[in-house]
Amino acid sequence: MHRYALPCTLLLLTLVLSFAAQAKKPVPPDLYLMHTETGIELFRSGKFTAALVEFKEAKRVAKGWHRSTERYPQSLFNTARTYAALQDYKKTQNELSVARMAARKGLGEDSLLYAYLEVIGGKVSIEIGNNDAALNSINLAIPILSEGMEGELEAPLCDATSDVGFALFITGELKGAEEFYDEANQCFDALGLVQDVQRGSLINRLQRLYRTQEREEEADALTSQRLGSMGEAPADFGIRLLTAREATLAEASDYLDQWIADRHEDPELFDTKKILDELATGLAKQPSDEQIKGFLDRSIFAQSFSFAPTDAKPDEDYVYALPFDEETPRMVGQAFGGEKTHFSPSTYHSVDLLMLVGTPVLAAREGTVAKTIQGHTTYCYEPKDPALCSDTHGNEVVVLHDDGTFAVYAHLDSSENGIVVKQGQKVNRKQLLGHSGYTGFTSAPHLHFTVLKATTSERLRTIPYVFENGAAKDYVPKKNDMPGTPPAITGNTLLYIGEQRVESGSTPEPTYTLNNGESVQLRVEFQKVDGSVEDVTNSPHTRFVAGNPAHLSVSDDGLVTAKPMSNFTDALKEYEGKSYSELGIPLLSVYYDNGAESNFGWANLVFEIDYDGEDIIRLPKEK
Repeated sequence: MHRYALPCTLLLLTLVLSFAAQAKKPVPPDLYLMHTETGIELFRSGKFTAALVEFKEAKRVAKGWHRSTERYPQSLFNTARTYAALQDYKKTQNELSVARMAARKGLGEDSLLYAYLEVIGGKVSIEIGNNDAALNSINLAIPILSEGMEGELEAPLCDATSDVGFALFITGELKGAEEFYDEANQCFDALGLVQDVQRGSLINRLQRLYRTQEREEEADALTSQRLGSMGEAPADFGIRLLTAREATLAEASDYLDQWIADRHEDPELFDTKKILDELATGLAKQPSDEQIKGFLDRSIFAQSFSFAPTDAKPDEDYVYALPFDEETPRMVGQAFGGEKTHFSPSTYHSVDLLMLVGTPVLAAREGTVAKTIQGHTTYCYEPKDPALCSDTHGNEVVVLHDDGTFAVYAHLDSSENGIVVKQGQKVNRKQLLGHSGYTGFTSAPHLHFTVLKATTSERLRTIPYVFENGAAKDYVPKKNDMPGTPPAITGNTLLYIGEQRVESGSTPEPTYTLNNGESVQLRVEFQKVDGSVEDVTNSPHTRFVAGNPAHLSVSDDGLVTAKPMSNFTDALKEYEGKSYSELGIPLLSVYYDNGAESNFGWANLVFEIDYDGEDIIRLPKEK
């Protein structure tokens, strides 16, 4: 038995020495700082839940290495502060208890970090209604914070100084509150924190102080400064203050107006007071950001479509016009029930018509412009998780019909000609509404068209409809169709690439291979019935139309380019293994239409694009 005593003792001693050596290792700066700096950036932009994840990870790293350094209590401070911002006061108190012990042991009770912890404790005391406890904590922190103002400034010092002012304000010390607000303001200025959520909170507090002192003009003068201070932070951060102790109903309406404007809606068209009244009375005392955002989404949605009656009876006999110039057919990228995005009750009977940015969009039915949204300048496409892309329709025009249904024309251009009609304007069938674009949730420039009815104040449903397409009065779009009614062909359109003639009019259409990003110049000739030939490449009567602008672009003089697809990697992954006909053919159509001489002809050319490159999915060739 004793023969094992020495080996066991040596093993135990080795483990003890190993743990001791491990405890003296410094925190790996790259890992600890990465989580801490990311967390601070998220916290300062108002994204508290995401910040908490980073701070917890920083705390885990710090705890696993060396507790006696400043980094472990600093991590606890960040975590406690974030729980307080999330109004989870029980967890805040737990973090504070451990953080106080760690800070007292490693840094002492006169450290700036220890003062920060007392400020957080005071803030929580205010939130749970214990003002006496708040004053005790704040009085411990004030002399340390005042000394810190004379040393090296840091962002938490600005926040803590603002919180001291707020605690004094709540407990009736208005003069002291204003002094600390001024100190915090100077602190933010010294650090260059002009656009910051915490700076916005300070200005909001200062406004409330001024209103308490009946200094209304000074309070009103701070409104634009407060909204501007929010910077990149989510606008609804300010709205959650409505249910805390820092904002009145009137002040919150400023934030709500900004939140609506950020969605490119017109705040003047909404009853924001009604929304805020419902928010104040209809939610829990301390709702989460998610609850507030969901409530606002529903309220704004209901007011956005309040023009639509819920008892509409669609005119089933109405035949819609194609919403574009019918002389130039457009490819259907997605039709009714399309598997990519046309599968919900509010999207099922929709059609996506591929067209270049700037193509005129015409009213498919007469009616009144019920709303327009303009201001979006970007697109986003995330096929695996559409929730990551907001602004679904981008710029859009909504036209209300006589039967109570309404049509949506979406993804319109971001230019000043993207939308040329105004709310309340009467429009006729085939009247110009705007121009197609590349905004919202989309993987390619196209026009999204649908007809809907309101079933409730918060729900919409698409309804089936038919188009007039040439002689057909009951045309229902199908994927890869080319609806349109060009004039009767009176001649032969001849295409050339260099001096090489491209046989047009054959079935299937001729195919030309382009490398990704490569360009090729087309030459167009028109052969009349009498056999004479004219070069019409640069004629004003010649139009070049890319059937799928996600793959091709073409200039007015026939320069065709295979568009670089680096921004479409995720979209292409969806298509891997599918044929070109399933993708939406990279088709180019060329039209020559000289009405004065009654000459018309057109030809198609398919471009097979070779997608090479490390981040490009190579599309399979047709077999």
